[in-house]
Amino acid sequence: MENNILFFCFSGFISGGKCAPADIFIGQTTWNDTLQQKRYTVLIANVGQVSVTDIHISCDGFNPRGLIMKKPGIFKKERRGDCLVIEGGRINSGDSVTFDYVNDFQFNLYPISVQC
Repeated sequence: MENNILFFCFSGFISGGKCAPADIFIGQTTWNDTLQQKRYTVLIANVGQVSVTDIHISCDGFNPRGLIMKKPGIFKKERRGDCLVIEGGRINSGDSVTFDYVNDFQFNLYPISVQC
């Protein structure tokens, strides 16, 4: 089994209960599943100081047919290039959600907006 880990860096200073897309860390791990397909595990974590909701992720070209979710609604394509995390629900500071997808290549996922 091949394991490749890709980490995205973030920067930003958070104070006074403010939040920004930079508070969301997205990491992807690549591996081959039992059918020798490329499978990706995505971790979306709140690394900021406050809880965030309404997390929108840029997901250009993402095909929801490849999603493998343990819980429904974790990652949903809203419209072209815009995916919503946990149906707009809350991720507390330090918490994360994960999901898997199968595809021939890794999608470039990054946060585009959040609400405090």
